[in-house]
Amino acid sequence: AASSGSTPIIFTLGFSSLSAAADAQASFRAGRVVEWVAADTNRTLADGVRTLALSELTLAHLRQYADDVVTVSEAELRAAARRLLLEARLVVEPTAALPLAALLRHRASLPASQQTVLILSGGNADPATLVELLQGQSEK
Repeated sequence: AASSGSTPIIFTLGFSSLSAAADAQASFRAGRVVEWVAADTNRTLADGVRTLALSELTLAHLRQYADDVVTVSEAELRAAARRLLLEARLVVEPTAALPLAALLRHRASLPASQQTVLILSGGNADPATLVELLQGQSEK
């Protein structure tokens, strides 16, 4: 969210991982549900957004409430998840790092703001993945 003077300006983004085949972004931009093959969706740390296709309801919500849907790379997602663990001391599932990864990657193209709010949710983190992130290991 961004605020300019006393008039609040809210710019809402949806997020997806490039390795999750970016079905949310493709569907949002096409205005219809775009389906992906399973082989293209199983390569992401962000298992919370791993789907073959969005539901019609999810797409309707995105179209109503989001200004855009952006993607990040797996490396950007891992770096953001690691940063949340080490710098913010937040243990969140990797999917919850998507907003930070997107902010870091797309900051220059977002509207200028005095305040930015990221909503991080989800604690379904695999302990082995957390260890990998803490040790700075790249994906398997």
